Amino acid sequence: MTPPLTAQDWLRLARRYYPPGVASHDPDYGDTTEIRSLQEAWREALAHPEPWSEFLQQLRGHFPTAQLMDATVPYQDACRRCCIHLGRAPVGASGTLTTLVACASVLAPVHLVYVNERSSRNGEAVGQVLHFEPPPALSREFTLLEEQFKRTLQTHPLPANLATLRVPDLSVGNVRLGHVTLRDALFTSAPDILP
Repeated sequence: MTPPLTAQDWLRLARRYYPPGVASHDPDYGDTTEIRSLQEAWREALAHPEPWSEFLQQLRGHFPTAQLMDATVPYQDACRRCCIHLGRAPVGASGTLTTLVACASVLAPVHLVYVNERSSRNGEAVGQVLHFEPPPALSREFTLLEEQFKRTLQTHPLPANLATLRVPDLSVGNVRLGHVTLRDALFTSAPDILP
């Protein structure tokens, strides 16, 4: 059995796909060895869509009344991502839309599950909260997603203490140098932006 990766191993992995010391808005950012490696990881993932398709199909069976959407943005994020909208306030009404978000990294066999709660008043967005730990009311759904990831995609959750570990010399998406976390690098730098 392979020993678990250390924090330094994870940092080295992130640096294989994003150029250290180069801001993402720098004109040379996209023409680096690291970004070419990220693009190659995406080409490989897109060449084998079957596991992700099977994962989505399984989720549709587990959440038959929810609106399930594939929110994957190849080459922009470092993960495949789907949204499971558990309820929606009627158009023009007030309420909270609770969305489970399931992400599978294309860079390592790890996944992330989180909840996005968007509040509206009279049809206008008024707030948003992200939960990276399972809220008690959704613990069953989190467990179900964790099991489905392991069974269908053979991934494991990225531990919370590593997810928030800073990679200070990287820039990812709109996250500046000094503020990037492993979660940004391995999944998405914009977890709040959903369809």
